[in-house]
Amino acid sequence: MSFQAAGFERLALLGRGGMGEVFRVRELATGRVLALKLVTGNLAPERAERFRREGELTARLDHPGIVALLDQGEL
Repeated sequence: MSFQAAGFERLALLGRGGMGEVFRVRELATGRVLALKLVTGNLAPERAERFRREGELTARLDHPGIVALLDQGEL
């Protein structure tokens, strides 16, 4: 996948987990440096629902040690 085509410049891999990979990226439209989580492998309906719930729960968190969720969707 090309991050450039999706509007992001990949800067670094931050980590890998059970659902996917998290990258440090620069959003080309704004220049903001963000974390971008991508699901790897087959996105079966159960995994898609788990990822959606994770986004909803993360968006409710407010703590200086946790990054804020700005958006969720498909690239």
